[in-house]
Amino acid sequence: MKKSIVISSLFLACLILTSNVTLAQKPQTFQYAVKFICGKSTGEVVAKGMYFTAINVHNPNNTEVKFQKKFAIAMPMEKPGPVSKFFDAKLGPDEALEIDNRDIFEHTRTAAGFVKGFVVIESDAELDVVAVYTAAGKTNQVETLHIERISPRTLEHPSTVCVDFESPLVAGTQYGVPAGNSSGDVVFTAHGIPVSVYNFDFAGGGGTFKVARVETAPVPFGSGQSIRTNNINLEFDFSQLNFQPSEVQLEFLDLGGHENISVNGSPVFAGELSSVPNPIGGVSIAVNTVTAQGSKKGIVTLTGAVKNLRIGGQEFWIDNVCVKK
Repeated sequence: MKKSIVISSLFLACLILTSNVTLAQKPQTFQYAVKFICGKSTGEVVAKGMYFTAINVHNPNNTEVKFQKKFAIAMPMEKPGPVSKFFDAKLGPDEALEIDNRDIFEHTRTAAGFVKGFVVIESDAELDVVAVYTAAGKTNQVETLHIERISPRTLEHPSTVCVDFESPLVAGTQYGVPAGNSSGDVVFTAHGIPVSVYNFDFAGGGGTFKVARVETAPVPFGSGQSIRTNNINLEFDFSQLNFQPSEVQLEFLDLGGHENISVNGSPVFAGELSSVPNPIGGVSIAVNTVTAQGSKKGIVTLTGAVKNLRIGGQEFWIDNVCVKK
């Protein structure tokens, strides 16, 4: 059923999420940073030879444990390398798995024959993580062997993460055509959430690609700076967060024209937000609005496993895109 719920300004204000509130904390996470060195070295950085890394992960708990792993490449000359997305994994009670050279080359998408860096493992339960390092020289036989047990560090993560368009984003910053961006470009990352620009679809067919601008909206809403979308969409990618989102909520100001929205790669809906089909992209959506100074402002709430959200408009401002665990 398509519907729009009109609520009072006072009640709407009570629903607003901002990044200025004290965030509840989730249980601690155990993080393991495991050094790897893999492949054939020509001797420019480390000694000539073949290097192998085998990272063994064991679940000592009596219940299944789900965890994540990502891969960070270390470059010479004090330069940072690329960091992969997180990859999901799980182990049953007393089960073990191994991350070896082949896995590391695959996940880092390394075409060269030599790579080094870190595998970062994160889990809500403590694991046994042991790295085995071997190397071979001219004989192609094992010449060195080292085994290292990796101790975890503990992390605290907020149960709510918000993109609020405040500092370090600078008012007046533009994305899209003025910045030379193309549809699909990542224009900034905030709190582990990459934000990209995408083409805008017209309700009657066709589309365009114009501009998004960080600014203070002409009608008060949200908190501080927001981002204006003028015939352009923004996509928020939540897949790299350290938790699975169960709800995404954002504030908006609508001064005219139509909007676009897509969730989890669903077809882009073009029209009024109040007419968005429910569910969308496998999650439920609620659009709550109120009129203010000849405009509409309100809240969009998505409930379910939201991996990404694409949204924009023609005279449409967005603020406080908040993700709940």
